[in-house]
Amino acid sequence: MSSNRGFIRLHRRKEILGVYAKGTRLRGRCFDLIVLRSGAEPMRVAIVVPLLGMGAVRRNRLKRRVREALRRGGWLSNGGCDVIVRAKRPAYDLDYSGILLELRRAFDAVAETA
Repeated sequence: MSSNRGFIRLHRRKEILGVYAKGTRLRGRCFDLIVLRSGAEPMRVAIVVPLLGMGAVRRNRLKRRVREALRRGGWLSNGGCDVIVRAKRPAYDLDYSGILLELRRAFDAVAETA
């Protein structure tokens, strides 16, 4: 099951709700990560960008930047878990390098809890 995204999408509602219910939430300044350890390889990711009063253009731009940061960041190589990346209001004001930095901090916290 290959993907040009660099990761496999977690997209079924039932699976996402399961991660929310059973996963561990790691809170950051701009992103929350909800992580559920599983034996499945490779790592599956869902990106959630809530409305928060923002227009579609800003939400889509943030989602594209987060997706690209995840693809290029190399944090998803260790697999074995499902991750939901949920954006917070301050994430809308970040440029691409800021998103990379915040996601690096968040995934470093995931590695520390492993």
